Amino acid sequence: MKISILCVGKLKNRYPLHPLVSFYKERIKTRISIVEISPQDPEHLEKSSYIWEQNIHPMSRVWALEKSGVFMDEYQWATTIRDEYQAHKAKDIQILIGGSKGIPQKILSASHRVISLGSITWNHQLARILLLDLIYRCEKIWGNHPYART
Repeated sequence: MKISILCVGKLKNRYPLHPLVSFYKERIKTRISIVEISPQDPEHLEKSSYIWEQNIHPMSRVWALEKSGVFMDEYQWATTIRDEYQAHKAKDIQILIGGSKGIPQKILSASHRVISLGSITWNHQLARILLLDLIYRCEKIWGNHPYART
């Protein structure tokens, strides 16, 4: 099982959130990678779609984070991730985090799931941390660990 997070923009070492990414990556047992792609150019949406397409693997299950997507609690996340691997025989789930302009419609339409982290718009750096915590929490749910019940 592998989860790849594709996100717009870089999280520089000097940013205060950088240690949190390391914190979660050390604790998450699932193979996880973070791919930072160049920011989108709102003037050239075709170019933005192309950049996304170049980073999405054709055999992956693609989940796009979008404010208007379906909201799932952590138990639904855990169940849905497990279902992707068991029912769809997915080897890789790629979760997309857009920048200030979101994810191009062409990419959203091609995604297997469009999911929301809630009605608040999070910047891509915070969304990355929230997503890592969700994945960590999913692992704890799978193992019936007390952390999952907090």
